[in-house]
Amino acid sequence: MPAQRNSQYLLELIFRFSLVPYLIKMCLPRWDSLVACNANQSVLFDLEPISNFSDAALGLHRLDVFTHARLWRNPCGFAARFNYLGLRYNTPLYGWVEARFGLSRAEFVVIYSLGLMADVTASEIAASTAFPKNTLSRAVNRLAKLGMILRNAGQTDRRQHNLSLTLKGLAVLNEALPRFAALEAEMLAPLTLVEQETLSALMAKVVLAMFDNSPEPPETKRALASVPTVSPEF
Repeated sequence: MPAQRNSQYLLELIFRFSLVPYLIKMCLPRWDSLVACNANQSVLFDLEPISNFSDAALGLHRLDVFTHARLWRNPCGFAARFNYLGLRYNTPLYGWVEARFGLSRAEFVVIYSLGLMADVTASEIAASTAFPKNTLSRAVNRLAKLGMILRNAGQTDRRQHNLSLTLKGLAVLNEALPRFAALEAEMLAPLTLVEQETLSALMAKVVLAMFDNSPEPPETKRALASVPTVSPEF
């Protein structure tokens, strides 16, 4: 399967299954669970609320003059604000991942990616996440040594290794995912549910427009239909 097609498929899964229904469920009185298919078994992600994870995580501070200019007097304002939000999200979370598990950002991205879809290659993860292939290769090698992922030779190309999570890797993901979800929910808290759904739809439209939308060849359609998918219960 071409890496670009598989990357588009991953993005479609993320936008289709995770954002809107997941955020709605987070606002219910009871926290439910997200079920994902990894390899041939269902993996349960228990999304329990995290206490004391609010202003300290976001690091709220007053808007200074320069940041105001960079965000609202910038000819590339959308990109500036998008990058700013990404920075405020990624910095505390990946700092916590490194402190808690001793994993780099690239290493945790591999774990997270395999939680979304099993049996993908390092090249496919690199194409989807924009990490350099050599960075992902080092991350995969270390995770394999730590016993967090498995590498299985491909059926059609023995030189290609399909990756999947071990129980040790799943334990890391299960512990980390609620923290990532909690910070996302906190960042989106100023928006109503309708506004969150609108934002999700608009962002999906912008992202998917960056991909080649020409008709899929029949063989690619058949390959996509056989790929395990993320399947939340709601």
